Amino acid sequence: MSMQPDPHHEDDRLALLQRLKQSAGTSSLTLLSIVQGVALADLAGVVANQYQHFHLIQWILVLANFMCLIASWNQIVMDTVTWVNLPNMTRSFIPFILGALELFLNHTLLHNPQAWLIGAAALVFLSSLGIEFTNRAVAGHEENAHLLSHLHSIRKEGQRLGLTGSLLFLLLAFASTLGGFARLDEVVHLPGAALLGAGVLAIAYETSFLTRHLAYWRILTDYALGKSNLQHTHELISTRRSHAD
Repeated sequence: MSMQPDPHHEDDRLALLQRLKQSAGTSSLTLLSIVQGVALADLAGVVANQYQHFHLIQWILVLANFMCLIASWNQIVMDTVTWVNLPNMTRSFIPFILGALELFLNHTLLHNPQAWLIGAAALVFLSSLGIEFTNRAVAGHEENAHLLSHLHSIRKEGQRLGLTGSLLFLLLAFASTLGGFARLDEVVHLPGAALLGAGVLAIAYETSFLTRHLAYWRILTDYALGKSNLQHTHELISTRRSHAD
């Protein structure tokens, strides 16, 4: 004789599933707020205690760190509020790793810019890794299927941007370690010029990173309001980029 499922147990299971889905966003944003608050306070402390020793490159890297905080916060918030998801122990490690890297950047910007470049490479790689983790996690929920399929190519672009930035920062770090920066300074007869260029390049990259976030938000909100089709919007963006190139 077959056993019929207990409707009360099924109701309990569905209620639990709903609670988990609702708590996933709240817990992620709470954890992120704490981690980012610590990193921002630490950056403020570094500036307040060490600014007398800052040169132009340190101020550039402070700005880069601040932009990293904004970009990190924005990416995690975007994925938290957009997708239906469940709490996950593996993904909960990401904000802690993120915070550790941000603290590392804060404390290397004064005395070791080469290490800062390596930390920046790790941070932007974490961005691509976070997108991949999120894609895999939300794909299992039926509520996300339609939106995820439309955003697939856009999110892939975000991953490529992160991997490109990681490679860029690693190449700059290796060039500095192997004496490339020193040789360039000798050629232009301006000590520190190569490092300044690397800092400006970091600002330019992070500006493009944040610009993509702004475009991503606009696409999402327009779609939510019924103003546009995501696939059509993405095609327009790609067309504009190809014309600009």
